[in-house]
Amino acid sequence: MGAIPLVLDVSVVAGLVLAILTVVVRGVHGNRLVRGRLTVSAVALAAYALASSVAGASGVATDIQGALALAAPLLLAFGLANLLVTLAVNSWGGDAPSERFPTIVQDTLVVLLCALAAALILRDRIFRSEEHTSELQSPY
Repeated sequence: MGAIPLVLDVSVVAGLVLAILTVVVRGVHGNRLVRGRLTVSAVALAAYALASSVAGASGVATDIQGALALAAPLLLAFGLANLLVTLAVNSWGGDAPSERFPTIVQDTLVVLLCALAAALILRDRIFRSEEHTSELQSPY
């Protein structure tokens, strides 16, 4: 099995920079819950960079490139949504989650933001799929 070819473009560099910045913020944050959530964001952002790199590489099967090209922006959306919600609603001190925004509310906000991003990202694919299905069902 050969090595996976990688591409270094703007999206890959941006993903890596965001992942590294997230790790730095994680290192200086005092809240244990926030550090855990920032770890998840850093992993998602690093996965985005890797998926973007492999999706843009030559020598990778087109079906794999297509799947990675579809997954990459979703990974970015999740990483950023989790990062922004976590930093916006939690305090920098103490180990307790925010009293105004308990963990379940934070998770709900992340899911809602990801669902919105997925709807925007996948909008064209969904509409194309509906048009293709109606063409297949039409007798003409």
